[in-house]
Amino acid sequence: MEGELFVYHERLVAFESGPRDSGTCVVVIGGMTDGLLSLSFVPLLSQKCVEAGYSIVQVILSSSYTAYGLSSLQQDSEEMAALLDHPRMQQKSRILLLGHSTGCQDLLWYLQNQKPDRRIVAAILQGAVSDRDYLQASLPNYNQILEWAEEQCAAGKPKAIYGEVTFGAPMTAYRMRSLLARLGDDDYFSMDLSVEEKRQKFSRVSVPIYIVLSAEDEYVVCKEKYLTCEQSYKDSCEMIKEVLMIPDADHALSQPQAQEHLCSLVTRILQN
Repeated sequence: MEGELFVYHERLVAFESGPRDSGTCVVVIGGMTDGLLSLSFVPLLSQKCVEAGYSIVQVILSSSYTAYGLSSLQQDSEEMAALLDHPRMQQKSRILLLGHSTGCQDLLWYLQNQKPDRRIVAAILQGAVSDRDYLQASLPNYNQILEWAEEQCAAGKPKAIYGEVTFGAPMTAYRMRSLLARLGDDDYFSMDLSVEEKRQKFSRVSVPIYIVLSAEDEYVVCKEKYLTCEQSYKDSCEMIKEVLMIPDADHALSQPQAQEHLCSLVTRILQN
C-alpha cells in the first residue's frame, strides 16, 4: 500500500492512502495489539475505496500495539477527536468510522463523549464481541484479577500496574476493571446484558450504526446467543440500522469472501 504518514497529535501518526484531495474518507480504528496494516481486510478495503474515489486513514493511538492496557477509552476518544480536527482531516466533508474488535468500544465512546461532528455519516462496528465474555472463559484467575483491580480503583490507585496478564501486555487497574467488570466502560457487547442495559450503553449515539459480526468468530463464547443477537441490538438502539452476520468468517475477516462483504457495506453506505 502506498500513502502518506502524517503527525496528527504530538507524537501520534496516521497513514492515509488513496486520493488525498477526496472529500470522503474511511477512518479505521483497530483493536488490541493492532497498528498500521495489521488488519487483513485493509488492503482490499483501500483498493475498493480508491476505485470509488475515497481515501482511507489508519490511525495510531496511544493504545495501539501492546499499549492498550495503559490507556483508556476516554484517552483514545480524545486522540480520535484530535485526528478529525487536524487540518488535513478538516478537508473531508464525509467521514465513515470503522472500528475493529476493541476499536468498536473506542468508536462508541467517541460518539458518546466527544462533540458531535456532522461530517460523520455512519459508524461500522466490525468484530463487536465481548472482551469480558472471552476473558472470563479463558483466564483461570479471572475473579482474582478483577478483585485486585476493583480494590486498587476503590483505593484511588487506578494506574496501579498488574503486569503481564494477557496478550503479553501490562495492565492498569482501571483498564483491567473496564474490560473485566460487568457494565465496565468496555462492556458493550456481553451476551448477558439485557436490552435495557444495552440501551443505556448505546445511549447518546446520534449517527447510523452498522454492526458486522463473523459467524465463526473464535473469540465468541456464547455462540447460540451470539448468532441470534440481531434483534436485541436493534431493540436497544434506534440508530443501529443493520446487523450483518458474515457466514464462515473469523474475527479478523481473514477470508477473502468475508472481506468482500465488509467492502460492499462500506461502498453501499458511502454511495447513499
